[in-house]
Amino acid sequence: MKKEIFRKTLLLCTVAILLCSAVSVAILQRERKDEQVASVVSGLRALSENAQGQTSTEDFNRAARTFSSNYDGARLTIVDQSGRVVGDSHEDPATMENHGDREEIAEAKESGVGVSERWSDTLKGRLRYVAVQADNGYIYRASVRVRSLNQAFVSILPAAIISILAAVLFSALGAKLVAKKIARPVEEIVEGLQNIDNGDYSRLPLPDCDELASLVVSINTLSENIDHTLKDLRGERQKTLFLLDNVQEGLLALDKDTRVITVNRAAAAFLQVPPGRVAGQTISHLTTNKALIDAVLAAVEGPESLGSAFDLDDREGEKALLCSVLPVQADWIEGERGAIVVLRDVTEERRRQQMRSEFFQNASHELKTPITSIGGFAQLLQSGMVTEEETRQRYLHNIEKETGRMAELIGDILKISRYEEGEVPRNEQVDLAALAGEVMERLQPVADRQGISLEMESRGGDLRLWGSKKDMEDLIGNLCDNAVKYNRPGGSVRVLLTALPEEVQIAVEDTGVGIPAAHLSRVFERFYRVEKDRNKKVGGTGLGLAIVKHICALYGGRVDIQSAEGKGTAVTAVLRRER
Repeated sequence: MKKEIFRKTLLLCTVAILLCSAVSVAILQRERKDEQVASVVSGLRALSENAQGQTSTEDFNRAARTFSSNYDGARLTIVDQSGRVVGDSHEDPATMENHGDREEIAEAKESGVGVSERWSDTLKGRLRYVAVQADNGYIYRASVRVRSLNQAFVSILPAAIISILAAVLFSALGAKLVAKKIARPVEEIVEGLQNIDNGDYSRLPLPDCDELASLVVSINTLSENIDHTLKDLRGERQKTLFLLDNVQEGLLALDKDTRVITVNRAAAAFLQVPPGRVAGQTISHLTTNKALIDAVLAAVEGPESLGSAFDLDDREGEKALLCSVLPVQADWIEGERGAIVVLRDVTEERRRQQMRSEFFQNASHELKTPITSIGGFAQLLQSGMVTEEETRQRYLHNIEKETGRMAELIGDILKISRYEEGEVPRNEQVDLAALAGEVMERLQPVADRQGISLEMESRGGDLRLWGSKKDMEDLIGNLCDNAVKYNRPGGSVRVLLTALPEEVQIAVEDTGVGIPAAHLSRVFERFYRVEKDRNKKVGGTGLGLAIVKHICALYGGRVDIQSAEGKGTAVTAVLRRER
């Protein structure tokens, strides 16, 4: 623990020192730039004032060369309002191109002073350009080299390195002292916990550290609670036996010789034996069911982890019993090894299970999360523990969101149920291009928040078909919604509508995360999700592609998906036109 505290403290101090050094360098670089620009602007203004009345190229060239010699060889270029070069310290103005499109010159025209930086192929270096709008209408632009910050710091670099090393060394010494001071009371607490684990529930002394004092108080409270609990358990044992004797499930406890240690009334009733005459008898005296006898023998003789559960018919065959046999090892069993047999009447349950489908099981699983969330928030609000209005509103918003999620899931379930029944109300002509535009317009705010571009293209002319507008809206909406949800920030979604002689093709392509090849064959299954954690974050019911598949089937079409992990996904739905 000491080493860990030392390493993290030293790392934090070192990072802070380096960060401060970097910020200082950046500030100094900024100040040097501002000083250089201010100096050049001052020189340019002075030059422009002295050049009042000059109009010839030779005058301008002379003034430019004078400025260059005074400013360490800096290049000066003088241009008129049209951008034409009228004077230069290094080149013949007549051979130079128009400078009106230069960033610094355009800025100088607008605000009086313009500054920019860029690479110069002529001088093979990075230059800073400073332009000033003179009163005579001409623009004076100086080009100076951007000197490296390392050159400015070469004189103070040794002192800076020594200062940083000294600061790191001081941080190491401080971190060592801090680690030692923090670790000592923690070690004392660990010692006390080991004593508690050995059965010593005496109170631990409070440390001087306030933060750890609350921990020690909690440990002392926990120690007292354990002590009281152990005493209470001895009194609760009789109550537990009474409760077990009155539960509906049958319970038998057997030792390593398969002799009955205890049996409750329900178990005796299931096995049709008198409860008072069961204790001490072996399992073979209670039943002739070979499966039960073999399971008990395997539990008491096999590995400790071995357990089994199977159906067990009663002697009259009227009830279905679920029998669970588990190995148990405890000091209250002779030989410390035995088995627990639990018998439960599952007749009605099995009848109901036969009426359930896989679809219902998946739906129950999907509804569990929002129901649990709503229940939790509702209990918090009902308990009165939440007094802040902002918190109450947030909880109410979460309840509303989860309610909407359940409503969406139930709505999708009803849709699939309707599609499975073969209901196809193809009673209107649906314009797929217009409908796709409406869907994309609805998704535009969501796409904008992620920087995703939406694009639609249509080919082949007539994109209408006989069908239900709601069906087509569900199909296109689910495809586009998935393309946006599972896209990357800055990605794109492209909807391509193609009119074929007897069919209409709807293709939705995205640049998202893609789907691994191993999952492509199952993505159209109901509630199938490639990554559960990712789907929880983006939302959805897991029924979107299943709905798309059912709609395509009802319209005599088909759906195909192509995807590359990390590159994107393309889903193509083909629908027949006829009514």
